[in-house]
Amino acid sequence: MTTRLIKRRKVLLTGCFLFFIIALVVYYNVSLKREEAEILRSIDARFPLAADTISPFSDTAFRDGAMRSEGLSLGDTPAYHQAFLRDKMVFFNYESIQLLLQEARMRPVLNVFLVFLMMSPLGYALLRLMGDLKETNGELEKMKNQLVGVVEAQKVKITNMAHHDLFTGLLNREGFLLQMKEMAKRIDKTPAVFVFVVRDFKRINEALGIAGGDEVLYAISQRLKEALLPGEELARIGGVEFAVTSIEAEEKEDGRCIAQRLLDVLAAPFIIAEREFYFSGNVGVALALPEKTPEENLSCASIAAIEAKRTERGRILFYDAGLQSRSIQTIELESLLRQAIKEKSFTIYFQPIVDLESGRISGVEALARWFRSDGSSISPADFIPLAESTGLIYSLSKILFTLSGEGFLRIKQDVTDFFLSLNISAVLFGENSVEDLLVNHFESTGVAPADVILEITETALIADMEKCKEVLDRLVARGYSIAIDDFGVGNSSISYLQKFPIKKLKIDQSFVKNIGAPNVDWTLIRAILSMSRVLHIEVVAEGVETPRQEEFLRKLKCAQGQGYFFYRPMDAESSLLALQWSEKIPL
Repeated sequence: MTTRLIKRRKVLLTGCFLFFIIALVVYYNVSLKREEAEILRSIDARFPLAADTISPFSDTAFRDGAMRSEGLSLGDTPAYHQAFLRDKMVFFNYESIQLLLQEARMRPVLNVFLVFLMMSPLGYALLRLMGDLKETNGELEKMKNQLVGVVEAQKVKITNMAHHDLFTGLLNREGFLLQMKEMAKRIDKTPAVFVFVVRDFKRINEALGIAGGDEVLYAISQRLKEALLPGEELARIGGVEFAVTSIEAEEKEDGRCIAQRLLDVLAAPFIIAEREFYFSGNVGVALALPEKTPEENLSCASIAAIEAKRTERGRILFYDAGLQSRSIQTIELESLLRQAIKEKSFTIYFQPIVDLESGRISGVEALARWFRSDGSSISPADFIPLAESTGLIYSLSKILFTLSGEGFLRIKQDVTDFFLSLNISAVLFGENSVEDLLVNHFESTGVAPADVILEITETALIADMEKCKEVLDRLVARGYSIAIDDFGVGNSSISYLQKFPIKKLKIDQSFVKNIGAPNVDWTLIRAILSMSRVLHIEVVAEGVETPRQEEFLRKLKCAQGQGYFFYRPMDAESSLLALQWSEKIPL
């Protein structure tokens, strides 16, 4: 029973399939004839002259028929035009009709195939797939548009990053040069450039760490930004180097005003981690010049800034033709200094410090001397700042401290109440290297700390007062005494005296050299001497060169004097003789 049922179903399905095929064939034939008839009717309607005057499917017939469709006929055309049109104007030909008929025959086939396909599971799947593909295409197009937008945004971001300093947000060197070029196009010459260099920043990183140093650096950049005037652009071109360009600075006086404005940014203290920090800086200036490119003017300003940094703090230096040659000389000097440190080609001279009341030598100051192989000498004013700026000061100080200790012991011998003044670089003080140098390269010679006065500048004191006080307290506890060198030329000197364990003040020679000159106000010197007595601090007057200066200082009850009037710097043996003579000790 089951087998019969299956056979009947198979026969039924086969019959349905055959019926379907026959129906498709019939539909095809009917459709084909209908399409052919339609094509022929269209041709006959469009080309009515074909059956009457010319052979079917001729080119002329088609041409004439085409013209009739436009409201014209060959009969309406002049004879000399008829020939032309018959030869040249071809719209259809027999082959065209054949193609139309073929297309007509194929169209039902295609329709049948599509119907069959859509009725099958495969067709349904294909339709679903086509829909999915269309939807996917839309999504892909949307994603493509989004990606294009992201790429364009990233291009803008990368361009911005390439021209700006990531930390401060200021222009970097490349962005700064682009701004200069745009400004140069507007004013038809290269604008002036100012390179501003912050000094002694390394000690900030050591005192506060990298994060604290970054905070200070950002604060400096913001102050500089706030100090800008219209027509000026600011950039960070190095670690602690900033550049400003201005279209207004054509003369030195204009340039000096702008440079001083930059230096004034550092006048107020920076409060970081509840501690006050003071900075100094230098500015190199390259004025607006039509013959120089922006790159050249920036380079010139940088050279001037580097040269200014090697000398005094707060200096403003304008670039000139001879500055570059001097810069080359400085590079050569650095090479010589490195070799001299390697060979220890230094000598220590000692300049006596005299008690003004008794005339006795009470101590000596150690002074570095560098004599070259040809007998010429290089001034400490040249090589000490160079050593500080190049990082050679630590290596140099090891040599000088050792020589100073050995020389002092030869001079002092059995003399009591006799001291050595030893200069400490502000850079060393900031690097917290002072104690290491004193213990390992000075005390190791046998000198007792109680016989030593350490001379430091006001700049070293006020740069980081809290840290300085900690170091000074440790040094005093070790037995050293502290003196402030070049007193009176720094910032707010008097206000800091009570904060530090100071034993001596050394009045800068700029206050002493005009003693005895007419119309000179001595109020400041008097005030310093009066203040020192109240604070129980001894005063040493530097640069005493005339009897009048010595007499004036004695009358004001200045404790000690130092200068060419008394003694010039001399080697250890000559210093020993001078001390013995001063003490009236038989040779």
